[in-house]
Amino acid sequence: IQNAIKSHFNEQDYSHLETKLRPLTGTIEQDLDLFNSLDISAWILNNRQVVKTNNETIDFPPELIGDSSFEWSVDNKHYQAFKFDYPDTEGGAIVLAMDVTHHKLFFDKLNTILLWTLVLTVILSGAYALIIVRNGLLPLKTLKGYIERVNTSNLSIRIPSNSLPNELSSLIISQNEMLDRLQEGFLRLSEFSSDIAHELRTPLNNIMTQTQVALSLERSIEEYQDILVSNIEELERFNKTISDTLYLAKSENRLLHKHEAELELSEVIVPLLEYYEVLAEEKNVRFTLDGSSTQLGDRDMLQRAFGNVLSNALRHCFHNTDISVVISESETSNKVTISNVGEPIPLSSLPYIFERFYRSDKSRVHNGSIGAGLGLPIAKAIMKAHHGDILVNAKDERT
Repeated sequence: IQNAIKSHFNEQDYSHLETKLRPLTGTIEQDLDLFNSLDISAWILNNRQVVKTNNETIDFPPELIGDSSFEWSVDNKHYQAFKFDYPDTEGGAIVLAMDVTHHKLFFDKLNTILLWTLVLTVILSGAYALIIVRNGLLPLKTLKGYIERVNTSNLSIRIPSNSLPNELSSLIISQNEMLDRLQEGFLRLSEFSSDIAHELRTPLNNIMTQTQVALSLERSIEEYQDILVSNIEELERFNKTISDTLYLAKSENRLLHKHEAELELSEVIVPLLEYYEVLAEEKNVRFTLDGSSTQLGDRDMLQRAFGNVLSNALRHCFHNTDISVVISESETSNKVTISNVGEPIPLSSLPYIFERFYRSDKSRVHNGSIGAGLGLPIAKAIMKAHHGDILVNAKDERT
């Protein structure tokens, strides 16, 4: 800005001095008197030497010998000089100078205004930026407040998306979904801890009670042996519950090592039917197998899954009925349907029968024919490990 204004002033000064050259008479003394009356200092040059001046108080600046214009200061006064041709001298020129102190005062005032304008602009910009930043961070502080309230005893907090800007909506949705998963996982862990504590406490109480009773009186060797056999049965149940729990945890977390091979599903299921044949004869139950298909998978894991389902079907079927196993295939998957006729499953229990330790009849805990409630969850985990699933359909007595 200053350079543009200064250039404009120089052009004005040059034009002003140039107009004063027009009325010159050609006589040096008269010309100098004319410039003196106009308050313009003049120096006439001849062969690059000053031959005449109308102002002896100001020294001629030597820079004007070679330059066409020059600006300098004398006693706090500022002068601007320009060199013009002077025709009446040999190779001569005339230098005209005028007082431009008012220009300097103008620039000083302009600099002061610009400086204060800059200072005020910086202050206002800083204040505005501070307000913008504080307002911009306010939603994040609100979000931080919600997150800080989340703890293990209070996982139900959800962040309302309508109270924060739209720019944070995707973050809020992801945060709430994460809290949903955490709450679900924590509830499952709490339920699992409670269930497994209950399942393990019962056989331990049985062993402790039987042992205390055995020690209360002197008994025969046969009685002690019977008590030890009973304790072993409880310990086996105890050990099986722990083993099944660990197996289920490994299955759900994909820590089991699968030895996959191309399997004929009928060849996987036939040994299971032969194994359960003896138990089926006690209830006069007949197994039927129909269809076949190939499947890539781990034989032992699949046999365990199918065995758990068959065991459950045999346990709850009526006497003198059939348990059918139907293998079918489509372009993208295989389906194994195991069906029995037996005790109806309550509709309220259907969503939960694949959960750990779940029993539709709570009064049957530790009945001799009932397991710990881990067979179907293990079967589902194995199916998931083979990129499949297990579903249940029940209508009246057919499951």
